[in-house]
Amino acid sequence: MTEEVGDAAELDKAIAEHVAGLVPDGATLQVGIGSLPAVVLRHLRGHRDLGVHSGMITDEIAELIEAGVITGRARAPTGAVSRC
Repeated sequence: MTEEVGDAAELDKAIAEHVAGLVPDGATLQVGIGSLPAVVLRHLRGHRDLGVHSGMITDEIAELIEAGVITGRARAPTGAVSRC
């Protein structure tokens, strides 16, 4: 691993820790793809009842669903259908 790549990974981790601290339980997330969103999602494992508004399910989102972190319980009814 080059120093530049290591620095980028450390920066992603620092950003993810900060962002995860701003997300309350019950929040609804919209995330994209890439290394930073993946790291942010990994830092949300201690949260509860998150919702997701997304056209895609990443591996990290699937892991949070399986762990019971993403439940959608706090989302306002929109008529949208969720299937896991």
